[in-house]
Amino acid sequence: MRILDNIIYRAEKFNDVKAQYQLGVIFQTGDRVVPDAEKARHWFELAAELGHEEAARALAGMGVEPEEYQAWDDED
Repeated sequence: MRILDNIIYRAEKFNDVKAQYQLGVIFQTGDRVVPDAEKARHWFELAAELGHEEAARALAGMGVEPEEYQAWDDED
């Protein structure tokens, strides 16, 4: 659990987008924890809000529409 605690610390304290995405994957797959779709969605949403594209794809795979979280600005 020490590794998980470290990832959570980085995600919360430093708003680390990679750590947020990693936590989403951990909670979605049940790696080191009991799978928890709600927690996975929470972490994926935080990462997606900061522009993490894989997190946004993971949310889409969970059936979450982009309007349901604060999507990043398109730079097209």
